[in-house]
Amino acid sequence: DYASSVDDDPFIEGVNIIEYAKSNRSTCKRCDRSIAMDAPRVGNSSRSKFHDGFDVEWWHLSCGIRSGRLQRLTQLKGWERLRYEDQLAIRKATKEVKSDEEEQSMKKTRSHVEFGFVD
Repeated sequence: DYASSVDDDPFIEGVNIIEYAKSNRSTCKRCDRSIAMDAPRVGNSSRSKFHDGFDVEWWHLSCGIRSGRLQRLTQLKGWERLRYEDQLAIRKATKEVKSDEEEQSMKKTRSHVEFGFVD
């Protein structure tokens, strides 16, 4: 049944996807402004009224944070592919910031991933 499947998988409905905008054609459904290409955008999925499945409404990352619906970074599918600065913005909003030492380590690790460096 649908209700129990939503409880079992937090990625089914709600604020749950994050990615960088693939073009500048998407519009934030929260503020109605354009989302720039390569800007982080948050997907809010909901059951479709038109087909069997889900539709995704895209929001600016800042609009997603202001909505209060982001509770933790890991609720966002794709968070591990974000640049360190974008992860940090979300973690600050959700009060998941680490100690200075851990942050520096995470930043170094993310830089290696972002630029394709391998130790």
